Amino acid sequence: MMENTALLWPRTRGWDDKRFVTPHGWTAAEVFHLLRDALVYEKDGALVIGLGIPEEWKDKPFSVKKLPTYFGKADITYDPQTKQLQVSTERTPENGIHSKLPFDVTIVRQDG
Repeated sequence: MMENTALLWPRTRGWDDKRFVTPHGWTAAEVFHLLRDALVYEKDGALVIGLGIPEEWKDKPFSVKKLPTYFGKADITYDPQTKQLQVSTERTPENGIHSKLPFDVTIVRQDG
């Protein structure tokens, strides 16, 4: 069975004679989920932040807005001067918010 049953891809690509469309949309979704989990993931009713953030980021401010989580959209902002991680979610995680950053931070919960 052909993967591209609409037969539109060869006309769109034109110059390439590959039979299959790569990367597949499923692959792109998996990459997005991997990147999301590097920033934030959920475990046992808690929101866990920063497992994939490198230590080199400790002296630089960073933030992410409207990141999808089980607790609704999350806004996360790190201030390197105060070493505070401000976190806002639409619903409060029943088992709290935890940092897995490779450096010490104080988590400040903002009302979402």
